[in-house]
Amino acid sequence: MSVDVATGSERLDALLARHPMPSWRMFAWPVMGLLMLAIGWSYFVQLDQWAVSLCNFTITA
Repeated sequence: MSVDVATGSERLDALLARHPMPSWRMFAWPVMGLLMLAIGWSYFVQLDQWAVSLCNFTITA
């Protein structure tokens, strides 16, 4: 019984031939950049007290 053993490079080439790279990958990079920018901004920004208090409201019956 013989077993056909392919090298790692041949396996990856066969996988790429069966499943091509997704076309949305170029769209993912800017989205990832915007997420990192938003996370970085939220880490360093200091909001004033009044910005938080604008969300307070009361319900009267």
